[in-house]
Amino acid sequence: MRLFAALALATLPALALAHPHVAAAQDARPVPTVEEPSTDVKFPVTLTVVDKKTTHQLSGMGVRIKKKFFMKFKVYAVGFYIDEAAALPVLKQSAADLSVKKLESSKDFRKALLSDKFGKTLRLVMVRDVDADDMAEAFEDSLWPRMKERAKDTKDRTAAKAALDKFRGFFQKEAEEDQIMDFTWVPGGMLYAVVDGKKFPVVKNEALCWALFDIYVGDDPISDDTKTNIFGALRKKLHPAK
Repeated sequence: MRLFAALALATLPALALAHPHVAAAQDARPVPTVEEPSTDVKFPVTLTVVDKKTTHQLSGMGVRIKKKFFMKFKVYAVGFYIDEAAALPVLKQSAADLSVKKLESSKDFRKALLSDKFGKTLRLVMVRDVDADDMAEAFEDSLWPRMKERAKDTKDRTAAKAALDKFRGFFQKEAEEDQIMDFTWVPGGMLYAVVDGKKFPVVKNEALCWALFDIYVGDDPISDDTKTNIFGALRKKLHPAK
């Protein structure tokens, strides 16, 4: 499944690279999609973000699987997007000609990918209903340890905790099947959140932004397969001729 998804993505960068700053809304044609094979969720190859002023391109996808007792449940599909025009020059400096496996273990590439130098978006599409508190607690359990690691001192940690409390406030209602959540990290440590079309107040905290994306592409991702798919897609974008 992972190979299918990576091959599908490999055929698409040309669509996004032609005019990376032109919003999809300006084109009358429907935006092409790529299907995440284990959930059948279709992700558009481009997203217009931040008041439709910027375009991010699909750069990998996967699925969040929750284990409970002896059973596994698919919770949501995730699509990873980047602002290619700004991101690729930054990523090329650390990627060189490394294989996907070596990229996954490269500290320099991880640092570049999780830098504040370019915009990126996570799109989550629910494939089952999840209680609001369960969703919020799941994120908090993953985010807070990472945010504490990122905080430099007590002042930073206090600001990080306040930002996390605001983020938790995004989950006031049950997350229903097919619900779409977009989280966009804009340079300057600003997190924009849109859930089913509803925009939430911007949260400005670099530690929160970093931690949220580190969940999927960091050293200890919640899904190894998702990380591998993302890194495979990114390598294709960095070396399109190979």
